[in-house]
Amino acid sequence: MQPRWARLLLSLLRVPLVHAMMLASCTLSTACFVYPEGVDPPLSQNFPPVILLDSVVPSAPLFFQNADEAGGRPCAFQVRARIVERDSCFVDTRLVLNDRTIRVELFDEDDIFALAPLVNDQCPEPPYSRERTFNLNTAAFGQGLDGQTHTITLYIKDTRTPWSATELELDDKSELDAGALEPLQSGQVRDGTVVSFTWTVVFNQQVCEQ
Repeated sequence: MQPRWARLLLSLLRVPLVHAMMLASCTLSTACFVYPEGVDPPLSQNFPPVILLDSVVPSAPLFFQNADEAGGRPCAFQVRARIVERDSCFVDTRLVLNDRTIRVELFDEDDIFALAPLVNDQCPEPPYSRERTFNLNTAAFGQGLDGQTHTITLYIKDTRTPWSATELELDDKSELDAGALEPLQSGQVRDGTVVSFTWTVVFNQQVCEQ
């Protein structure tokens, strides 16, 4: 029999994987459905966007960042990731600070981010791939940062369904989910999905890195 601490650790490690599997199966179809053993699900007509994990910077989901508040100087830093698509030339992106909290803020949004250079105003042949880079600084996270923890979430969607929360609604600091989509109406079918990557940043009182 496994000791109690081992069972607890195993359950904690299993949660993100189970959640990711459920999210993928729910967003790529109209409902969560498990096919019987030996029965293959139908091929999707829409491939979801992919965030290449080996392209993510910072590479770790938890990182430390200097914040020189004592010197009165905001410290600049970047987050970036490469997006790959098998069938969608354009995607919508959102970078959200402190999602689902009263400190939520929409830092950046692009609803026509092209994953490839257009040829005669037309998308080239797939697949598509492009890096998305965001320039941040510590001032965007408020004051009194030393020792504070914040989150930075990159959302990417390839569906025409609008985001559920608008920029104005997110500015109200109402703990909304910035990655949620508007609910489908009767008879509608979701034509895409949302993927995301979240960094957790811990700020330290140090001079900015050069």
